[in-house]
Amino acid sequence: MLELADCGNEVVDVVLAALPAHTQAASACVCKTWWLLLLEMHRSSSSSFLLSTVVPLQKRARKAAHNTTMLQAEAELRPKLPAPPTAGLIFVQTNLGMTSEVVGLVRRLPPNAHLVGGDVDTLLGTRHDGTLPGRGQPAGSALTLGAFPEAEMGSFALKMPERPLRMEPALRATGALEGGWKVFVVLSCGRGDDILEGTIMALQHAHPTAAIIGGVATGSWLLRAHEHKVTIIRHGIVCLMFRGNVPLTALVCKAADPGVRLKQARRELAMSGKELIGGLMFTCTARNAEADAAAFASVFPSTPLAGMPCNGEVGPRVRSTGGGGGSSSAC
Repeated sequence: MLELADCGNEVVDVVLAALPAHTQAASACVCKTWWLLLLEMHRSSSSSFLLSTVVPLQKRARKAAHNTTMLQAEAELRPKLPAPPTAGLIFVQTNLGMTSEVVGLVRRLPPNAHLVGGDVDTLLGTRHDGTLPGRGQPAGSALTLGAFPEAEMGSFALKMPERPLRMEPALRATGALEGGWKVFVVLSCGRGDDILEGTIMALQHAHPTAAIIGGVATGSWLLRAHEHKVTIIRHGIVCLMFRGNVPLTALVCKAADPGVRLKQARRELAMSGKELIGGLMFTCTARNAEADAAAFASVFPSTPLAGMPCNGEVGPRVRSTGGGGGSSSAC
């Protein structure tokens, strides 16, 4: 019988490349050898991508004991994946069956994937076909999955301690103060607000040119998942971070209409010969989140968008900002 070990690297690469991306992701979940081979293959051959979808909770499910919209969202994105995802964001507007479904979602992703997200009051993002949900959509889930083969990803969760915490030692233990990190997506909830400013200052001190975006969640919990392990916190911070060749740029718009700033970004992309693969938007609750999302969709039609309205957002060269603040996006 011919075994994998008997095949040359070229043959193995051909076999792996012939598999659909969702099958590759499933293989990575059950076999470490496949995971390592796939990881190496996609580092050398894949392009960056970002996909998003929003799945509303159906009327018949609103009284059920479990919310399955996270798994439905993953199922919608699965056939569209060009490669196994290595990073993701999940935002949920309901607590029904939250813990069990998060675990189920994470087990469908490759073990090297980093996932952060949490509970929100309003879902913000595009559906799998690139369109925005209609106004007044019911509770549900918004999932974004992507991969950046030339970048390295990391993530961490910090729970709010009972006693004051010095942020630098805590962040050093997560690896966030190591050299090279270029982009941080930082989310806080509950009493995590008390350590948010210190976290941002420590990260910016260690990485002066890094883009730091995110904000204060409007819901009651956040999550971080990696290597099929899930951490859920109600008071603290979660962070998704990138280094290496990172195809992300951050911008802040404090104008009532973000369209002008977005059109400027579109022109800059065109002049540099680049194409936008997706966007992350963190907008203050004092703004109209639906209008901000609509402005993005108008300037960048059919482009994946994810994010959340925040009780104070974080943007580049801007500390945590309150009411009336701008909408900060990473593209």
